[in-house]
Amino acid sequence: MIGSWARNDEYTRALFRTWKRLRTTLEPAAFLEAILLTGVGHTFLNAIGVDAMVQLFLAAPNPQTAEGYCRQVDADLAHDTLDRLGKIQPPTLVITGDEDKIFPPHHARQLAEGIGCELLVIPGVGHCPAIENPAAVNAALETFFTSH
Repeated sequence: MIGSWARNDEYTRALFRTWKRLRTTLEPAAFLEAILLTGVGHTFLNAIGVDAMVQLFLAAPNPQTAEGYCRQVDADLAHDTLDRLGKIQPPTLVITGDEDKIFPPHHARQLAEGIGCELLVIPGVGHCPAIENPAAVNAALETFFTSH
């Protein structure tokens, strides 16, 4: 599991509600710039650049509609699996970045502890470890899959 969580807290609920308001009030480029501040780590964003990331998302051939995005946020707000984590039986690896501003590492720890599984915190990455540091994620997955 990468960039996941078990239960919202006050911070994540406020963040999701804010994103929903921003999506319905800002034009797409301004909205993307706003959510990128939490969507990726500051190390990655400084290296790639905000404008480059915004342009990348704006170039998507099938962008998500505002209505679809708001429904996704509603689903995120309703998400709560904390009480069911112990039912997960297959070997599991939880991966997070130490710069994740959407779900700070304590969310990943809660998830890993609830499942009883391994946790990997990758330094210098935010909410998108597979994009921000694919080499570290691939190495972790290779080790995990070979050991299971």
